[in-house]
Amino acid sequence: MICRQATISDAHSIAQLEQACFAAPWTQRMIEDSFHNPLFMALLLEDGEEIVGYVGFTILFDEAELDKICVLPSHRKTGCATTLLAETIGYAARRDVTRFFLEVRTSNLPAQRLYEKFGFCKIAVRKGYYENGEDAFVYQKTLR
Repeated sequence: MICRQATISDAHSIAQLEQACFAAPWTQRMIEDSFHNPLFMALLLEDGEEIVGYVGFTILFDEAELDKICVLPSHRKTGCATTLLAETIGYAARRDVTRFFLEVRTSNLPAQRLYEKFGFCKIAVRKGYYENGEDAFVYQKTLR
């Protein structure tokens, strides 16, 4: 598997991945718009020619926010999300990020376990954060 930086030319593939992974996926247009933001970064995980996962995040000064992370259902529980998150944290650390934030559904226990394995800690709850009214846990990790 290879992890590489995504570009706007990957927007269609990322949109297809979103469709396969999320109940409320970002559209191709939303993904393309993200690439026009100079603070946005995305990394892809490829298995041969197939894109099996991606992560999108923003960096502003010394803080980063994980926007999206997803792995194809066929590649879950194989270490793909771990690889993507490790690469993301490494990328952020090399850019002097000191704090990393993310939100996760309160029902998404596998994601919570992944984040906690990387040292993220729950710091708050956002009530009704998701489109279906589900709450989100806010997590933070200090990098330095």
